[in-house]
Amino acid sequence: MELTVVVPVWGRYVAWLEECVGSIWPQRDEVGLRLLVIDNASEDPLPALPDGVEVKRLEHRHSLGAARNRGLELTETELVCFCDADDMFPPGYFAFALSRFRARPELIAVGARGVALLPDGSERPFPWPSDAGLAASRHRRRLAVRNLLFEPSLPMGGSTFRASALRRAGGYSGLDYNEDRNLSLLLPFLGEVELHSAPSRRYRIHPGAVSRDAPDDDVVRASFADGRRRLRTHPDVPMWAKALLPVVWLHHRRQAAATRRGVYAAQVEAAVGGVKGV
Repeated sequence: MELTVVVPVWGRYVAWLEECVGSIWPQRDEVGLRLLVIDNASEDPLPALPDGVEVKRLEHRHSLGAARNRGLELTETELVCFCDADDMFPPGYFAFALSRFRARPELIAVGARGVALLPDGSERPFPWPSDAGLAASRHRRRLAVRNLLFEPSLPMGGSTFRASALRRAGGYSGLDYNEDRNLSLLLPFLGEVELHSAPSRRYRIHPGAVSRDAPDDDVVRASFADGRRRLRTHPDVPMWAKALLPVVWLHHRRQAAATRRGVYAAQVEAAVGGVKGV
């Protein structure tokens, strides 16, 4: 069993790529790991990377979702993990994920709660997925309902997936905002998902993170609309879930309004100890 780790990078994220790769590449002997960097038309040159790290340069800037999908197209291994260039992974992280797939062949995803790495170098447990989300993952239908009506509990960044499941789900949304959310919604309908509190990737908190950029209203609406379209049209989504779509639409309206008010950015700031500008 082999794993491809895909790291899209461009712009300000280039500064963290070397440290990200340095946390992944030493784990290759444990898991037969392939590391693929998607250079998303970066203006700054990439740092020198170890021999064996593959780089695919895109000739023009893609959305983050489209860049991830390009990495998925180039994945030839059974398993795949997507991460950001400002993430870091502890030793044994990928070996643990592979051990879970070997123990439970029915799994299509293995994820874990992250740890926030603050600008001063200190760390704080990241409260997502929540304890309720972790508990829900033990029951596939419960996780699916929680994803629809409360929060997507599967963290897409740093989780390990069967590449075939991501393709069956339709890949990432072609957006720079919530491009992975709709996959998280859909995956529990496609197979078993396992969530853990550890081992945890280091999720770097900094003012320049793309996830902290204020999205346009049209982008927010397009993201939620794509999620509902997938649920409505995907053959693996059962009728009971499709029947919930009017409720999901109301939930999405509230989420879109909260996004415009900056509620989620404020929640992250509070969760990691009041770091401004995150």
